[in-house]
Amino acid sequence: MGFIGDLAKAILITWVVFWILSMIWFFATGQLAMAFLFLVGLLVPSSFILYEYWQYRKGRMSHE
Repeated sequence: MGFIGDLAKAILITWVVFWILSMIWFFATGQLAMAFLFLVGLLVPSSFILYEYWQYRKGRMSHE
């Protein structure tokens, strides 16, 4: 993976950490609705990433 791929990974990891910390902050301050909305908002892109990962693994397993 080149520089652009590494940069994209770093940005993705930074946003995921920010999102998780925001959920914790909302939960700690008693804003449960916002914490729940952030959780649902994080599940959607996570499901896409997980699906692509499983497709990648399946493709690699069939070529071995």
